[in-house]
Amino acid sequence: MQHPGSTISVRFERKAKELFVNNVQYRIAFELYQKTQTPELVADTSVQYVRDETTSLVTEQSPEFEGDLNVQELESIYGYSRKHTLESQEDYETSIDKATEVLEQRPAIEKIQNENPTIIISDLHARREFLTHVLSQKDQEGRTVLNLIKEGKINIVCVGDGMHSENASNWQVTGFVYDIDTHIKESTEPLTSNLIEYKCVIESQIGISIADAVRNKDFVRIKRAKNMYPVSPELEEDMRKHLLHAEMVRSFGLMQMVMELKSSYPDAFHFIRGNHDDVEGQISDVTKYADESTDVRNWITQTYGDDFLSKYARFERALPSIITQSNSLVVTHALPDEVLTQDAVLERDTNALKQLMWTENREADRSQRGNKAPITERVVRSNLQNFGLDERAIWVIGHRDVEPQTKFRSQFDGKVIQINDKERELITVFD
Repeated sequence: MQHPGSTISVRFERKAKELFVNNVQYRIAFELYQKTQTPELVADTSVQYVRDETTSLVTEQSPEFEGDLNVQELESIYGYSRKHTLESQEDYETSIDKATEVLEQRPAIEKIQNENPTIIISDLHARREFLTHVLSQKDQEGRTVLNLIKEGKINIVCVGDGMHSENASNWQVTGFVYDIDTHIKESTEPLTSNLIEYKCVIESQIGISIADAVRNKDFVRIKRAKNMYPVSPELEEDMRKHLLHAEMVRSFGLMQMVMELKSSYPDAFHFIRGNHDDVEGQISDVTKYADESTDVRNWITQTYGDDFLSKYARFERALPSIITQSNSLVVTHALPDEVLTQDAVLERDTNALKQLMWTENREADRSQRGNKAPITERVVRSNLQNFGLDERAIWVIGHRDVEPQTKFRSQFDGKVIQINDKERELITVFD
């Protein structure tokens, strides 16, 4: 169902409704269609979004936000989501402590105790704007999702993976020139001036702006210019430090939003632990675009110290592994390929954690699973039964990207629905 003038396509899979937002449009227009008894959510037209021509990221046109994050106010969330600077260590620790206190009073299998509609958000990966877009949507009475949360009329469940952005140029120095305008905007002196100087050199060679060349996919000309004028070792090292700093602004920024939302709305906002929510490497280190886990861990200890790392790891260990609602909906980060016991999950057994955080469910390619047999429906049904759920329950997961031409992956006749894409903002709504 395509709404005229919007970038939305809503598809139905049993009770699941899927939403896709195309981020390269000039205006974001969310619309979540609900049943009669559920508020219809429509676009918030009071906020103007424009396309950043250099990165295709959507940003709000306003000065950089100054002040503390206040999750009671949407304006504060908007502004905070665009900040390019870190908060103080004390601010982060306050948020960690508040969220940890709430989480440690709750089990690893947490049941939503209401029958409200539930929005399930796919892997966030430091995308502060993604979470902000969801919170900003309005119903027909003009109430935003944030207001509906405050009124106790809607739930949000995030499938996890808050840390580590999924953009190679955010990690790899070799590709920084393609997003150089973004780095100029986010950097500080003297790096800013050095980047502007290098940008002028490259653009004088290619004859057009780097942004235009990227839009035209004229990467060959950029590469030739880079080969003629390679980055100096000093600039490369400064960029390496800048990239990691900018990544921590994004990752800690997203996670502070999560922590504040959880401590403020503990019964309505939920965040499940994913494999990227593992700062101490309890399950396994992530090495997708760089040595993400090691780089982040070292940055934390060098910047804030070992005690901060331990405090943050304690928060992660307190996150739930499973969220359920009405015995008919279960949400986890990944789909287990083994039968688990409820006790193992509740005790946060290491194998159970790994099964719920990091598995391969794309059955079409057995090599993806190390030649292990595909996950069977028997395993899915057995786990639903062991978790105390109806075997007809719908299981929603994230973790693995869906195919580019699709909006979700459906398995076992719609019993399992997977939503995740590193570029697209995919959510599912249950009512």
